Amino acid sequence: MERIIAGHFDEHGFPYLEIQVWNKQQDVYLPAKAIIDTGAAHCMIREKLALQLGLPELRVADYRHPVFGTMPLKEYIMDLRFDGNPQSEAPVLEGIRAGTLIDLNYPAGVIIGVELLKHCSFSYDGFAKTFTLTTSL
Repeated sequence: MERIIAGHFDEHGFPYLEIQVWNKQQDVYLPAKAIIDTGAAHCMIREKLALQLGLPELRVADYRHPVFGTMPLKEYIMDLRFDGNPQSEAPVLEGIRAGTLIDLNYPAGVIIGVELLKHCSFSYDGFAKTFTLTTSL
């Protein structure tokens, strides 16, 4: 079934969604701002958020960052609900691999990268400052 998810732009000009990050195994979730980043290869999550949720740690991997160079970062497994309301029937994507978001000044707790976006159509309306993701996941 095809789903359309609407988003907005924040004060910095970033396209974002209000989502729920879940640890479905423990039935724990927290709201988070997720920025859509078409230049990010992978999804990322702030380590503090991952630890608060008790997300399973997948591994420590070497990441190549354009500014900081190669560094070891933890990867977690997270579940995402594309709605800020935990009572909604919004789609839940399970088992998403997410690296550690190390930029403490980044204006969101989650980055949605191309690894997830490759399953979506992204439509941008600059005049209205809105966008939609269309997915069949």
